[in-house]
Amino acid sequence: MHNRKSLKQLSIVWADDAAAIATSKSEAGRHFAQGCDLIDTLLEAVKERDTEIEKLHAALRRQQEKLASLGK
Repeated sequence: MHNRKSLKQLSIVWADDAAAIATSKSEAGRHFAQGCDLIDTLLEAVKERDTEIEKLHAALRRQQEKLASLGK
């Protein structure tokens, strides 16, 4: 089991390695950078979807509250 310090150090090493790969002129570096961009795009889409879901849940709760108040 890793402790927080070792995990943080590992993430720093990974970030350094990732930066080296992404900035290399190799085909692997280009593919890595493209993959990172795709992941960023997907994460942004998930955040937008989650925001929309939260809005829909809030609207549903308001409607449920209105219906509950009408039933009283």
